[in-house]
Amino acid sequence: MGTLIGVSLGPGAPGLITRDAWAQLQRRDAAWVYPARSGKTPSYAFDIVSRARLQPPEEHAQLLFPMTHNGEKLAAAWLKAAHAILPWLEAGKDVLFLVEGDASTYATFGHLARTVQQLDADIPVRTIAGVNSFTSACADAGIALAEQDDTIAIIPAAYGVSAIDRHLKDFDTLVLMKIKPLLNELLDWLEQRDLLEEAWFIERSGAEDERHLSGRELLTLRDTKISYLSLMIIKHPHRVRGERIKGCLKKDRAVPADTAAAAGTDVDANANANANANASNSNSNSNSNSNSEATA
Repeated sequence: MGTLIGVSLGPGAPGLITRDAWAQLQRRDAAWVYPARSGKTPSYAFDIVSRARLQPPEEHAQLLFPMTHNGEKLAAAWLKAAHAILPWLEAGKDVLFLVEGDASTYATFGHLARTVQQLDADIPVRTIAGVNSFTSACADAGIALAEQDDTIAIIPAAYGVSAIDRHLKDFDTLVLMKIKPLLNELLDWLEQRDLLEEAWFIERSGAEDERHLSGRELLTLRDTKISYLSLMIIKHPHRVRGERIKGCLKKDRAVPADTAAAAGTDVDANANANANANASNSNSNSNSNSNSEATA
């Protein structure tokens, strides 16, 4: 059997492709597949490898994964994609699924892998980790994603401003993904919460046309069109934190009463053994101290 390999390419900059992923992309004995939202929309993953000047192998194909919340349409697309690559895998050829960002974070790879294994459970799957868009975005903006005991929430903006607002009190950093349909509402919310100065907008991180704005510059985005590949990082510097454990101290654990009762004579025997050991140690220490005093 060939192996289905999720090859993470990072958010867009060819320099963020890991060495592991790069080595896989040099292979000529594997097939490439890459996702696209429609037949009219080019694959962003394929664009990344093209800008990295990597040539596809002889066998490569684009797979369609429509942007919809319709479960039936999504399942049909995953099944069609799985059937498209199954002959390669069953013939012993590895298939590299190219995916922007990280293959385990909001990626189509997991859906495809599960569907393939439902069709043939013997097909192995491997995932090559990659750079996430939000870690790349923080680097581009020159901010830390988290420090010390900071908490982080990664929220698809599709859940709405009310859900984002509920998370504000519990997290130091909010990462808002796929903010395009919610942009104006988010700007209003940032103004109401007095968080504009603690917000960063990053569009197409790592791409040649990357754009990032912060503070009151964000207001210039109102009523404008932004890329689907846009996110926002929001800091909450005045969040009231709960009590935190300062360290992990090893403590003796008391034996529960029911456990002791169930153990019966074993517990008594252990107690007697411990008592005898303590008495022996006490006598030994006493003799040692006496000898020391006599010598002195």
